[in-house]
Amino acid sequence: MTRSAELLSAPPGDGPVHGHAAARSGGGPAARLEGFVIERELASDSLDWTLPQRALDAIREGMRLLSWSPYSCRRAELGNGHSRELIVPFGGTGYIVLFEIIGDNVIAGAVRHQREEDYRP
Repeated sequence: MTRSAELLSAPPGDGPVHGHAAARSGGGPAARLEGFVIERELASDSLDWTLPQRALDAIREGMRLLSWSPYSCRRAELGNGHSRELIVPFGGTGYIVLFEIIGDNVIAGAVRHQREEDYRP
């Protein structure tokens, strides 16, 4: 598993869960999520600089479910029959992980905050 896949996938040894996300410095999905969380924190009355790391930890923990029960997640409205969405609670909102089940593999394709506007995977 590459470093970029480790950012948002379940810990090694928890089953065939794969994902693609650029490292924070790479400017990909993880950096976009981190930027979104930081912008929200800057707009809040009480800054919490631990929030981005706690958000990533919550997403990783939530994705552990995909290693043993991916079919328990709701179907995504992409029309291909393989796509599903995992809801990861975090504070008063949470994150949505879009993934596909292909054979015995679960492939995480995108992650977004539930309050993110104009999100495009």
